[in-house]
Amino acid sequence: MKSPPKKPARIQQPTPLELRNEILSFIQRKFYPDDRSGSFYKDRQNLLRWVVLKPAVWLDEKGVTINTTAYREILVEKILMEALRHGATDSIKYIPAWLGKCVDSHLSIHGEKYYEAAKSFRSTIEQTLLLTQQRQQPAQNPIQQLAAAAALIRPSRRPKARLNPSQPDLFPGL
Repeated sequence: MKSPPKKPARIQQPTPLELRNEILSFIQRKFYPDDRSGSFYKDRQNLLRWVVLKPAVWLDEKGVTINTTAYREILVEKILMEALRHGATDSIKYIPAWLGKCVDSHLSIHGEKYYEAAKSFRSTIEQTLLLTQQRQQPAQNPIQQLAAAAALIRPSRRPKARLNPSQPDLFPGL
């Protein structure tokens, strides 16, 4: 007797951590191919802040989200592959800054298109949920998770200098 055919495994969305690691490894393979000095690891924090997490921060500030597959497609397929095709990567002095400019340029040109697509998708989902009257626990938003990660790696501001308590106050009433 034959066993019933197996159902194909469901395609799962990568977690934000897996997505981040995948994008970083892509950058390392394509932009740091023969890195013997360890400059990729020195540049990693700036790559995260200026390249990998910047679109997530941009989308989060706009109040929209996209799934991790779409985020990967935008960042890897559209931004980084375009940078590889059109940039002379041998003459780049500091790769994170150059890639950050590529991300900024791409978002300034195509960002509104991504915003409109994410907004229309969100409104479609909200309408569907309202029509079916289902109140489900919302899934964790991958864009908010990536944006929160970007907030963690921002450079901390220096604390304000404290006044010497023995120094007289020029404006005592304020």
